[in-house]
Amino acid sequence: MARILGEDHAFLLTHLIGISEIAMAAWILSGIRWKWSAAAQITTVATMNVIEHFLAPDLLLFGKFNSLIALVYIMGVTWSGFCDKSRPVTSIQ
Repeated sequence: MARILGEDHAFLLTHLIGISEIAMAAWILSGIRWKWSAAAQITTVATMNVIEHFLAPDLLLFGKFNSLIALVYIMGVTWSGFCDKSRPVTSIQ
């Protein structure tokens, strides 16, 4: 975080991102607006991977394979959120 956004903001932004991840997990588990949740996950993971790939590639857990793992995750979320017909349809989707 410090390398990308600077030392001055790293502490606060790291905590805000952590809180946002917890909030997103709660949203996913709630099942409310499932397709919106899937779209938010896909956008977030893709954006973060592109930023990290170019600005901090040496910090990626799986190095060059990080993008591949992110792509597999995105494909799974896409399937679950938009293609899986076994998911029950509710009025709050």
